[in-house]
Amino acid sequence: MSRKFSLWMFLGLLCALTACGDDDSTTDGGTEDASTDAAADTSEPDTSVPDAAPDVAEDTAMDTSDPGCTEGCDFVEITTGAIHSCVRRDNGEILCWGSNFFGQLGDGRMSHSVCDPESTEPDDCSARPVVADVEGSTRVIANGSLQTCSETTDGIYCWGRDVLSEVGTDTHERRFFPDPYPDVPAGSIEISTHNACVVDGTGAVQCIGDNDSRQLADGGNDISRTPVAIADLAGVTELDISRGRNAFMCARNASGLHCWGDNLAGQLGDGEIHESCGSAISERDCSSTPVTVTGSADAGFTNVDLGSQHACAINADGAVVCWGAGGRGQIGNGEVSDTDTPTTLEVAGVTFTQVALGGGHSCALSDDGDVYCWGSNSSGQIGIGGEVGTFEACSDEQNQCVLTPTQVTLPAAATMIDSGGAHTCALLEGNRVFCWGTNDSRQLGRDERGRVMEPHEVTFEE
Repeated sequence: MSRKFSLWMFLGLLCALTACGDDDSTTDGGTEDASTDAAADTSEPDTSVPDAAPDVAEDTAMDTSDPGCTEGCDFVEITTGAIHSCVRRDNGEILCWGSNFFGQLGDGRMSHSVCDPESTEPDDCSARPVVADVEGSTRVIANGSLQTCSETTDGIYCWGRDVLSEVGTDTHERRFFPDPYPDVPAGSIEISTHNACVVDGTGAVQCIGDNDSRQLADGGNDISRTPVAIADLAGVTELDISRGRNAFMCARNASGLHCWGDNLAGQLGDGEIHESCGSAISERDCSSTPVTVTGSADAGFTNVDLGSQHACAINADGAVVCWGAGGRGQIGNGEVSDTDTPTTLEVAGVTFTQVALGGGHSCALSDDGDVYCWGSNSSGQIGIGGEVGTFEACSDEQNQCVLTPTQVTLPAAATMIDSGGAHTCALLEGNRVFCWGTNDSRQLGRDERGRVMEPHEVTFEE
């Protein structure tokens, strides 16, 4: 059978592929930042074991493979899932660490080391980076999920939790090996917990998956396993999907930034009320059509990133702008309240180039390589040291927060950052990786579990 598929055939296949866990915006990621400000998601983490075990031999020995590298070894990209982390080398090699319960490390093994000795589930983790079984990667993405995807010279490969193949059930297939999906243009795919979108060569957007927040923009709320075109969008150059169960999406083109889906906390950014969605007991505001974020066209928003119910971007002046849920200080304006239009953060003399959002916290990278974070610090994800309990309480006594951008102390300039559920990682000059925040699944590359309140260096054996 031919391995060549059209984009539409790929999107059909993607239904059996794309499914990722939540970041700390939902409890799929298993972090304490699972709830959002306006409507907490109190569901338990979905770590159910599939009825049919994957065709992978159980390996109970410690992983002793050496992820050494001799050529093209510089790290050029970093991505964080809900409870795992990955980097990509210049030679296309991907290394991942943290939770492997769903196979999101991608090296084909089911057992590296026991993550939580008290867990009744086969809870597998690796504090040491292992090499994912995929070659020639040109991009790697986890986006706060329980899955990892890579764009390669041969097409797209994904591994980890496969949700959409079992939509509406509690059974989720686990993929321990990267599965190929050919003929996907580089940079075209975005994944999240329950949705996937593709931007085709014309800049048009098609999405599949859940639709309970009208995120498929088709006027209804039914799940779709076939691609749905997002109407009224053309020339899209940047797209992101939120990490929460009640999803929203944002896409940027020449006319500005446009968002649709859940709007419970004002995360669509236009300051308006749209249409009702959800159940009778949890009714909320949504939009089934893309709306333009206030001021986004004139301000030249770029580098958009979405948390669970908040969003941030960089404007043309190099300032960070944020909107949506703010009850944990994740807007960064010194307040603990939601805002339904963009707010510009004041950081004197600093020009920002990138934002990276977790479920309840935010970080930004400056052009000088400095990293600033703000929002929930319940797991140390702000990275400024100290002890939980010494920071201002925002939503409850356990959820300590930092309300304005605060610089993280790092030993060298950072070149890229990314935030997972309740942790953040940074690539540093000198080919070093530092992470901080929750380490319950060893997603910081550290054997000792629990909070890490300041940056910890990940060790890569050469």
